[in-house]
Amino acid sequence: MLLAIHAHNRSNDQKIEVAAFPAMGTGFGGVPFDEAARQMAAAYRHFLEPPHRIDWDFVVDRQRAIQYDGDRQVAR
Repeated sequence: MLLAIHAHNRSNDQKIEVAAFPAMGTGFGGVPFDEAARQMAAAYRHFLEPPHRIDWDFVVDRQRAIQYDGDRQVAR
């Protein structure tokens, strides 16, 4: 969604300035609200600071951001 908004804003005069994202996956998916929020925050951080190149260090760091909350494993 973030990339779609970015692409829209680059190519249209009418810019999207505000977006609301529902707690994705928390309904039928059963994802706990705090986990959905953590995942969405990680996605936003990665959107704001995209890598200049993807290497194994980046892959490992991104997987840790998705799979762990500090030292606590939250996803398998």
